[in-house]
Amino acid sequence: AMKKITRPDRDDAARVFVFGAPHAGGEHLARALTAHPDIACTGHAELLTAAAARKAGAKPTPYRPILPTCQGLRRDQLDAVANIYTKNAAAFALPKNRAVTVDPTTVHAHMLGLAALAMPGSKFVFVKRDPRQNLLSCFFNGVPGHHPYTKELPTTAAFLRDIDRTIDHWRAVFADLGITVVDTTYAALKADPAAETARVIAALGFAPAPVPGPRFPPEPADHADRYAKRIDPVAALLPTGT
Repeated sequence: AMKKITRPDRDDAARVFVFGAPHAGGEHLARALTAHPDIACTGHAELLTAAAARKAGAKPTPYRPILPTCQGLRRDQLDAVANIYTKNAAAFALPKNRAVTVDPTTVHAHMLGLAALAMPGSKFVFVKRDPRQNLLSCFFNGVPGHHPYTKELPTTAAFLRDIDRTIDHWRAVFADLGITVVDTTYAALKADPAAETARVIAALGFAPAPVPGPRFPPEPADHADRYAKRIDPVAALLPTGT
């Protein structure tokens, strides 16, 4: 269906969306990428959601605006979304005046198709983490903003599974459309931060540069086996892989 939608005549190859569940490593990676002289990061700002609410007819909900489908969107609507997003991303991105902008907002799950349509050439990085570790990290650390699902282990587990399914869905859709997708994991980024970050940069098609990569502070979630009695009752709700 996305192939039938007329996209704006523009090239957003210098725009990257880093997506994964909260505490999966995406935001750490995005911040680490700013050590590259050409890359800036918007931080956790819901810029795409705001643009969709203004120009793409995203529907208000108690949680945040939701865009059920991209079908029916006109080219002028997509262009307006891209223009608003680009303007706001430039305002939020740090350091200033860099060619590439990385957006790591995890709540863009349902908006990634809109990003690909409105900003042709955009690239996507998907980050996954061991589900049991991710569950504990969300539960113990919480998530800034309105994220009520992190208050209980069952709802957090179900949310993580939805995120996992969303990543798999968009990976398949984007592959069919020839859109650049790079996969990485928390484990790979932690095991060799510099090498894995360099691989991601190369896969995105950007010039190599010495980037040390993300640093992850120790946390209880690193030892998920110690919390088996808490995790096992909700294990069936978790994603099945890393």
